[in-house]
Amino acid sequence: MGVALITEVVVRRGATLHKAPVGTAGHRGLLSWDGDWYFRIARHGYDSVGHDGLRFFPLLPLLARGLAPVTGGVGPALIIIAGVASLAFAALLHRLVATDTGDRGLAQRSAWLVSLAPMAFVLVMGYTEALAGALAVAAFLGARQRRWHWAAVAGLLAGALRPSGILLVAPLAWEGARRFGKASGHERAWIVTAVAAPVVGTVPYLAWVQAQYGDWKLPYSVQQADYLRGGWANPIGRVVDALSNLDGGDLVLGLRGVWVLVAGALLIVAARRLPGSYVIFAAVTLVVAASTEHLGSVERYAYGAFPLVVAAATLIEHPDVERAVLAISGAAMSAYALLAFLDLYVP
Repeated sequence: MGVALITEVVVRRGATLHKAPVGTAGHRGLLSWDGDWYFRIARHGYDSVGHDGLRFFPLLPLLARGLAPVTGGVGPALIIIAGVASLAFAALLHRLVATDTGDRGLAQRSAWLVSLAPMAFVLVMGYTEALAGALAVAAFLGARQRRWHWAAVAGLLAGALRPSGILLVAPLAWEGARRFGKASGHERAWIVTAVAAPVVGTVPYLAWVQAQYGDWKLPYSVQQADYLRGGWANPIGRVVDALSNLDGGDLVLGLRGVWVLVAGALLIVAARRLPGSYVIFAAVTLVVAASTEHLGSVERYAYGAFPLVVAAATLIEHPDVERAVLAISGAAMSAYALLAFLDLYVP
């Protein structure tokens, strides 16, 4: 709610400062940036967004279009989906951590931190972050509790939601391999189904892209345009280059380099304190996010690797430290939201 109020005020002020009308892609409030793409796809279809829009997978627009008759339009539908999914994300993460560790304090800290992380403001926007987070945690819950049918459903939907949904194959394969030798034939079939589900979830969309445009790889290749994420690059070299901008160059790029270092440190913490599947999911997500020329939205993608948030929560066990970190994180979230809605930062 606080972010929504900030949005309402800042968007209008930002439009005045930049002489831009409210309603343009950068000034649509909770439907800014990626939200604007999803809005246009849901309302007018992929023909309205050209090849660049193919990088936005169809599940969220389809859900918004289906809910639109009830909500009065696809815009409200996108925001409602995000809001409900953000609550589900935090609740499911609380359950996963409590079930896996038996530490209800850690579960509570993880839920608070995932809701107040610097990038958490996108959870109430027309982005996929909230739904992707909820589906990823649901897939983990299913796999960790041997409810492979639930893991399969969550993985299938994640694959249809966004390009990075296929990364869930790695942690599901890890969990499946640990269980496979002891499993019955029926359970083995469900394990294989769950592991394959994120890839299978992408197939209908990629088949449609192939039929419409003659190249199924477009949803991935268009992201390599120089004005988007850029081509693939050595993540170490890109981080070093990004950090060099902290002395007066591109400050946003420099801060992205810092976030990669923070995420890398949290990955080490995760490796020491969390199950293997958590570490694998965080590692593949971070490597993919940091292996692009411009490190585009790397902090948002790293935030989407929820095990890094859980790893951070393990470091703030003392109540005074917890309160301080949550307060600082919430302030950083507000600052990032302010910059985003002033069109000074693209989340």
